[in-house]
Amino acid sequence: LALALLDSMYSSANEDTRRFYFWVVRQSLPRSDGYYSEGVGVTGTSYLFERPSEFISLWENCISQEERHRWVYHLAAEQGIESVGFPADSVLSTYRDSLDLVTKDLPADLIAARDSLLVQIGDELRVLKKNE
Repeated sequence: LALALLDSMYSSANEDTRRFYFWVVRQSLPRSDGYYSEGVGVTGTSYLFERPSEFISLWENCISQEERHRWVYHLAAEQGIESVGFPADSVLSTYRDSLDLVTKDLPADLIAARDSLLVQIGDELRVLKKNE
């Protein structure tokens, strides 16, 4: 059932429904276990890359600093899982290039939020990679 929350957040045809489930999912993050955490990372990454304006706006404007950090952890952890054995800086370079491609037309305020998100993901990924 918990994974159904992720699916509703990511794949609902209605933006208001996706926003609601983003709020619900962010409430669940402090209690996420390994299985659910991986689902959050996978789904969150897909959401970010397929609906970047929406995800970045929600991340920047609709949740607290602590909740933003939780999202950063899950996004970085997904990159860590996908890139075992590769150095953090090369993974981040590829990640940044991919995100730049899908966010080139964002408004300036969301570009700044995207850049902040990238810096925080980079910081978190470096920590995770040290423990690899």
